[in-house]
Amino acid sequence: MNDFDLSIAIKNLHDVLYNSDLVKTYFKLKDDINNDEYILSLVKNIKFFAHKNDHINLEKYKEMYENHPLINNYNVVEQEIRKMLLEIKEEIEAL
Repeated sequence: MNDFDLSIAIKNLHDVLYNSDLVKTYFKLKDDINNDEYILSLVKNIKFFAHKNDHINLEKYKEMYENHPLINNYNVVEQEIRKMLLEIKEEIEAL
């Protein structure tokens, strides 16, 4: 495979990935998280209590953050994407 063919293959892979439902869901969840006032306040409190070394409140807010449905969904989708990318990497390395 020459450089031109490789470039086309990479572009096609990029297009397929970014148009997949999984990647679209990932970016939608990421955007939803970054615009969710409740999650943003949890992050702010986590940083505040971490700075104050208040481990009781820090753990409370971390648990609230980690158990939020958007965060849970994001983590699941992120792991699915990581798995998919690892499979692609292994297939490329096998060439």
